[in-house]
Amino acid sequence: MDRLLKYIAFSILLTLSGCLRAENLLVAFTQITNTVQSNPNGFKQLYIPAYFDGLYAFIGSGHGSTNLGVYANLNGFLQDIATDQTHIPNGSGQFQTFESSSDNLAARQLLSINDNALVFLGTGSFLQSGIYQYQNKNLSMIANQKTSMPGANGDFQYFAFPSVLADNGVGFWAAGAENQEGIFLADKTGKLHSLVSTSTNIPLGQGSFTHLAPVNFALTSNSDNPTFAFVGEGSNGQLGLYRYKDGKIHLVANENTQLPSGGTGFFTHFNEIDYDGTTNSIAFIAGGILNQDGVFYNNGEQTYEIANTQSFIPEGVGTFNQFSELSTYGRFIVFHGNGTNQQKGIYLYSGDTGSIYKVLDNTDKLNRKTIKNIYIGPESLYKNHLALLVTFTDGTQSIEIATFQISPN
Repeated sequence: MDRLLKYIAFSILLTLSGCLRAENLLVAFTQITNTVQSNPNGFKQLYIPAYFDGLYAFIGSGHGSTNLGVYANLNGFLQDIATDQTHIPNGSGQFQTFESSSDNLAARQLLSINDNALVFLGTGSFLQSGIYQYQNKNLSMIANQKTSMPGANGDFQYFAFPSVLADNGVGFWAAGAENQEGIFLADKTGKLHSLVSTSTNIPLGQGSFTHLAPVNFALTSNSDNPTFAFVGEGSNGQLGLYRYKDGKIHLVANENTQLPSGGTGFFTHFNEIDYDGTTNSIAFIAGGILNQDGVFYNNGEQTYEIANTQSFIPEGVGTFNQFSELSTYGRFIVFHGNGTNQQKGIYLYSGDTGSIYKVLDNTDKLNRKTIKNIYIGPESLYKNHLALLVTFTDGTQSIEIATFQISPN
């Protein structure tokens, strides 16, 4: 396995309370794999990885004799967990894809990993679709399209947003016929439970939810007391971000919530969310009617703005004009930000310093190659480690683990 260790120091001058302050972010990059043709263990295409305390998982194509597969190092080395040559548990034939069978959610969170288990979405021929778990070197089915929806009518049809919890329970979003949607849990015994559905009344709203997505579980929670965040919609333009904790739904923000930090107007959309169970906080990308998109943080009591389209790009030119993808852990939030003139990068916010730092952008070179773009997912960040999918201008890709440290000046 090709490995690269590279240290980069970034300095940022920030004006805080009228004072100038300089801080450094030290970043070390370790390569996991790539799509370089000369690499016999490489891939043809890679997808956004998930990371947990030295363990990682990702979807890749063109590895060896397989066309597509899920790969992880759960057993101490990188290996295929399931491929297009793997028989589908409780199904017929082999897997064909590893993404959501719902077209609207196909590119969203596809897999989840902890210290001894991995869950992922899988689909086969004849509209076979389900959620599958790899644990103790065994592959099993959590739910598929022949599984009855608890608390609803009929069977599951679509799946998305799988999460493996601390006790290896599995949380996920699913939908069935007649516009039925819900957030479900398979506890550690495999029993299925409905947590929130389109029959659930909207807190501080009218009627019941009509749509539920995206969803993100706190991976530190367990199936006896699951914790998660979700975006819910209702009739007449009702839209909100909600926290599910201790068996109750709590409103975080909705279409009647004023934008924080002196923003004009109210929230009109919620795009990406991530729940950190270590702090019981939610990081999210959202915005208002006047294109006031930004990165926000809610600690259970108050919502704060981390960055917006008036925030200067660290080590860049001008201000951010778009945000997509984020991950949070402890006092850190990482997010993907764009700027003018094709500026694209991954940036880190520290709650300890109140500063935003550049981790990597498309003006940098990595492995002596020019970067085209960098991607993260909701499970990319763990403590001070960040799993990245990097694409290069020559058409190749690599998966990198960035280890960072804030160094006082």
